[in-house]
Amino acid sequence: MVFYKSTEESKNILQTLLELFNEHDDELPKSIRHRAENVTFEAKRTLPYFPIPFKETETTAALKAMEASVVAELGDLKAGKDAQRAIKIDLEKTTAFLFQAYLATVGGKTKLDPDAKKLLKDTDLLQAQSNPYRRMSANLYETNRQGEYYHIHGSLEASKTLGMIGLEPFRPDLETHEEIVSTIEGAVRKFTTEQLEEMNAANKQAGIPVLKHEDFLKTPHVSLLTVIWK
Repeated sequence: MVFYKSTEESKNILQTLLELFNEHDDELPKSIRHRAENVTFEAKRTLPYFPIPFKETETTAALKAMEASVVAELGDLKAGKDAQRAIKIDLEKTTAFLFQAYLATVGGKTKLDPDAKKLLKDTDLLQAQSNPYRRMSANLYETNRQGEYYHIHGSLEASKTLGMIGLEPFRPDLETHEEIVSTIEGAVRKFTTEQLEEMNAANKQAGIPVLKHEDFLKTPHVSLLTVIWK
């Protein structure tokens, strides 16, 4: 029986990333690529950390190894000699790096603590997150074709996205999540995916059609992932 090991997969991904560059590629000098021989991945467990299909810890660990290789090269250039520095990548620390937004505290309070806001400067100037109605301007909604969805993304400028689908920038009368979703989806359902794409482009807004699994597998994105995560 073959058991999955996060450390081994991190090593495989690092090798795959390095193979994307040829021997004469200036984007990643040969001296840095060769430092992969000095990289070791360490972990207290061998199984994946996140319960998701994407190898986030392993891929990030491989990228951190490349980052460390560049730092080691710069250190040797400054010292004027090749120190053959050992590069150790800790997968627990890598996972914590990815998870740091949730682990961070301010004055002992986590981001889920409502009192944490008292200790921070308010940067949500457009109420993109603090206002539930405006926050839901970034979500998946069904278009006027049944079973076809579009992801409008108004979190950076909710007023513009809401306005382009015919809604007011603020709706204090909508009090529940269900009321908000029903109102916004009702507006999105008036348009086709093509119309929403044109409106997004005209208003310089984010947003993207939602692909079914079989269509997603045909995209160039998946083709590259297949190479990296084989």
